[in-house]
Amino acid sequence: MTASDRIQRHLPELMADLASAGVPDYFDDLLQETARVRQRPAWSSLERWLPVDTTLAPVAGRARLWSGLAILALVGLLAAAALLAYVGSRPTRLPAPFGPAGNGLMYYSSADGDIYSVDSSGLAPKSIVTGPEVDAGPLPSRDGRRIAFTRKAVGGDQVVVAEADGSGPRTLPGTWTDFSEIDWSPDSSRIAIVSSVAGVPSLTVLPVNGSPSTTLPLGMEVHDFWYLPDGRFVFLGVKDAVGATTYGFFVTDAGGANPRAILPPSTVDLDWLGMSPSPDGRSLVYHVWRDPDEHGRLHVVDIATGTDRPLVIDGTTVDEWYENPQFSPDGTHIMCLRGGGEVSRITVVPVSGGPAVSLGPVGGVGEAAPSGLYSPDGKTITAYYPALKELWLLDASGNGNDRKLTLPVNDLPTWQRVAP
Repeated sequence: MTASDRIQRHLPELMADLASAGVPDYFDDLLQETARVRQRPAWSSLERWLPVDTTLAPVAGRARLWSGLAILALVGLLAAAALLAYVGSRPTRLPAPFGPAGNGLMYYSSADGDIYSVDSSGLAPKSIVTGPEVDAGPLPSRDGRRIAFTRKAVGGDQVVVAEADGSGPRTLPGTWTDFSEIDWSPDSSRIAIVSSVAGVPSLTVLPVNGSPSTTLPLGMEVHDFWYLPDGRFVFLGVKDAVGATTYGFFVTDAGGANPRAILPPSTVDLDWLGMSPSPDGRSLVYHVWRDPDEHGRLHVVDIATGTDRPLVIDGTTVDEWYENPQFSPDGTHIMCLRGGGEVSRITVVPVSGGPAVSLGPVGGVGEAAPSGLYSPDGKTITAYYPALKELWLLDASGNGNDRKLTLPVNDLPTWQRVAP
């Protein structure tokens, strides 16, 4: 039964209780008569709600006035309660798990091991998970309602889940060694991680409700994994075989059954670098580092067919390289790191190839190279420059509306997705 139903059931009783002994006998007849008359809208006459009487009323009239006002006040309170119950019962609009979304909060961890949130403008950060524990790597769920982060523990790391505002943190079962990667399932009910299991980098799924975890029986090392929109996984798999170790991109179902190679695996690990799936889950973008002609060149491959094509960027010189590609939320562009010599810059190029646009400050290479992440709406790119200890919001269109943020971050913040 809803709050509105309860109000309607008890309203006659409440009105009867309020009726005082001073109310004349004709009052019920009056109510019955007025009930048959259609009333004007409330905005047409204020005096209908606040009766105006310029004469001195007798005591009996005053009793009728206060009784009427009490009834109106009760009806108003009950209507307000019904409205609040209705608003509170309405479901919260959630964003789609993949593709463009609204920009919610940004999350990051500080050097002191606390978790912070800040609005999309980058102003007024707020500590939301504090205490003596060392917490790091906050990652919002795809529906934007929760965050997951790691907490240092004896023997490794634990995974903690909290509400988006940091309240109600819950530690999921298990302590994980050599923890390296994490991702949320499309429906935000599970978290997948890569850690060392029996000495092998393995993919393990942790239900958010605290049920036991499951390590997928993939029969190979797992690196660079992602959830796809249909719940499958893509990952870089490394297999040890007699006389050789092979590397390749694989796709498998949610339970890890029958992993399939997307492209023929090779014995060269530099053939498979920086893999990232498209928002629709149909393609992968990655870069290779092959001698002598493909030092840092981008490729896009169709997951279903294995059709692979080089991403041709206008004006590329022999000394230039491109690394760590990432699709824009709408799948039309690819962000990557463009470098040459000892410098690099965040760069955007159409997914079909063509002219590249470099954004923001110049960064270094290696550990000094900047890292970037698209905002959910795709209009800005959050870029962290470790050598400079600077965080920037870059205009993804290349129009130069870039802005440096003054946040005490040690890594790249992540974004909360909200309904647009």
